[in-house]
Amino acid sequence: MHCVATMSSKRKHEFMDKLDSCYKIVLQNSAKGKGISAREIASQLKCHRTTVHSYLNSLELMGKVYSEHGLWYAKETSAQQMPSPAESEIIIELPHPSEQVRNAEAIAELLAKIDPKNYGFLSDFIEARKKSRRVVIRTRNINDPKLVDSIVSQIRDLKNTLLES
Repeated sequence: MHCVATMSSKRKHEFMDKLDSCYKIVLQNSAKGKGISAREIASQLKCHRTTVHSYLNSLELMGKVYSEHGLWYAKETSAQQMPSPAESEIIIELPHPSEQVRNAEAIAELLAKIDPKNYGFLSDFIEARKKSRRVVIRTRNINDPKLVDSIVSQIRDLKNTLLES
């Protein structure tokens, strides 16, 4: 029997708002051709530097930011991250690569639920890991059967590769 603890809806919303605020600050500085330190972001968000590092690490796992010599930069512009109205999106959740990883994440989620004061950060980490297993495909030709068959085939191959490791 698997016991899986999840973040409350309110907490998820708050976390995503903070991530969004953090990302916007990094994005604004990147648009100016500059990076920004975690300390500067913490000052703007009025929170502790280690909290900002948690947000930045989550954003990095999501593929939105990267760090270079202690400064953080956005990987993409906001125009690139949102599909245009003519595009469609396919979102596929990939399975955990192994039972050992599933068990470790279940334990981490349980710790975060039982003792959020000391282990609450694990919820954020687990959420970021789940997002790292999410495949998002944006296309204008979603009704093209050859494209759909190709995507399904590639995902099946990827899933088999992950399950074998």
